[in-house]
Amino acid sequence: MGFDSDGRHAYVANSEAQCISQYSVKSDGTLAPLAASYSLKGMAPHDVVLARPGHFAYVLSCDGSAIVTLHVDADGKLGSILPTMTRLVTPQGMVMSHSGRYLYIVDDEALCQYSLSDTGQVVPLTPASVRPGPGPMAVAATSDGRFVYVANNAEGSISQFSVRGDGTLDTLAPPSVPTGKWPTSIAIARRVASGAAGAFGGKGKAP
Repeated sequence: MGFDSDGRHAYVANSEAQCISQYSVKSDGTLAPLAASYSLKGMAPHDVVLARPGHFAYVLSCDGSAIVTLHVDADGKLGSILPTMTRLVTPQGMVMSHSGRYLYIVDDEALCQYSLSDTGQVVPLTPASVRPGPGPMAVAATSDGRFVYVANNAEGSISQFSVRGDGTLDTLAPPSVPTGKWPTSIAIARRVASGAAGAFGGKGKAP
C-alpha cells in the first residue's frame, strides 16, 4: 500500500485481481474510492510506491518481473504507463528513499539500487546492486534516508547498509545481525526525541 507525499491519496496493489485500487483519504482518515481500479492485467502487481512529489507511481510486478511506472494525474488518479519498464528476475519487495530520489528493490539474491529521474525513468546506479544475506525477502529505509535494512529469510538475519550521498549503499560493520527463524518483513520505528531509528524484522515461515 502506498500514499502520495501529502497523504491525500492511497493506492493498493492487488496481485490476484491484477489491478491497483485508488482512494482519496478523507479528513477523518477514512478512504473513499477515487476512481475505478487501474488494470494491470498479466502483471500481478505486488507493491506500489509514490514519488515525492507524486507525479509518478512505481509498481512492482511479479508476473512481469519488472518495475512499471505510471503517471499520476493532478487529481491523484493513475494515468498512462511509461513505455519503458525495468526488468527484474524474482522481485520480492521495494522501498523508496524519503527524498523520493532513490529506489531499492530486493530481487533474487541481490538488493538493486536505482535513481529516479524527473521524467519517471528508473536508472540503475553504479554498482547496480549490493549483496544482502541469503534469501532476502523485504527491505526498509529510515525516514532520514541514512540507512537501509534487508530481512534475510534463509539466514534469519537483517543486513544493514548506510546510504552514500549518491544513493548507493555501503555495508555497515557488522554487515548483519541475527533475527528469529524465517523473517519475512521489516519495519522502521523512529524515536521522536533523538531522531534515532530501529529496525525490526517480522517472523514468518520459510517460502
